[in-house]
Amino acid sequence: MATIEKRGTAQWRVKVRKRGFPTLTQTFSKKAVAERWARDIESSMDKGVFADHREAEQTTLSDILDRYEREILPSKKSQLPVKGQIKQIKRIIGTHSLARLTTSVIAEFRDIRVGEVSSETPHAPFR
Repeated sequence: MATIEKRGTAQWRVKVRKRGFPTLTQTFSKKAVAERWARDIESSMDKGVFADHREAEQTTLSDILDRYEREILPSKKSQLPVKGQIKQIKRIIGTHSLARLTTSVIAEFRDIRVGEVSSETPHAPFR
């Protein structure tokens, strides 16, 4: 069940509580947008297609790459090329949250790297 309350002069806070799901809270500047968000969340919960994206919104690509470098990479034979690739990914798109990582962001990374790396630069494939 969603509750909507006015906060200050131009904010509306929505809380969606439903048994078996985490409590979700979001603040909006317009009441109509708040109501629509609440309906959408409740509908997805009712249909069984609700996905909690909070962790993906709080985790950046850099966080994931740091964990990979710390936990997985030490067991690999050739770490140096992968460390260089990780460094470049983090430099260009590392601040993006996982929830906001889209094909256009990946294409942006590709386009930047194509402009930076000459065709004569040796490169190792991603593994």
